[in-house]
Amino acid sequence: MSGHCWEEPAVLGCEKKAPKNMASDLMRRDIRLGGCRHLLPVYERAVRYVAEDLLAREIPAGEWRKLDLSERCVLAMKRGLFNDFSNILILVCRQMFGKDYQFESKNDLKGGYFGNGAEKLVKYLGAHYRTDEAEMSKAAGL
Repeated sequence: MSGHCWEEPAVLGCEKKAPKNMASDLMRRDIRLGGCRHLLPVYERAVRYVAEDLLAREIPAGEWRKLDLSERCVLAMKRGLFNDFSNILILVCRQMFGKDYQFESKNDLKGGYFGNGAEKLVKYLGAHYRTDEAEMSKAAGL
């Protein structure tokens, strides 16, 4: 109305990936592919390891210090340092928990922590309760 040409402001940092978001994105990808055997703290620490330790070996220290963590993650992704992320997850899990995986098999995640036997467990649990409630209430005089 005033003759001023309005332009949409550029959102700063929208192209940057925060490390927590990158860890959750990588975890979602593994869940979608059916290969997630770690929890989010392991993914977060693995992302930090790649962005801080591995990238520091690849680029000069002066350039590395100028970048914040999200820029380091983007640069590490461009350089292909996340290509071997499943092995990095195993190394981080060994350091944190002393074992390769938090879940012993991929089947542990299907159907909750009960694995494939969850349906069988529900059937056994249901066998302990009566289903003829109407007859029981008649017998009790209700």
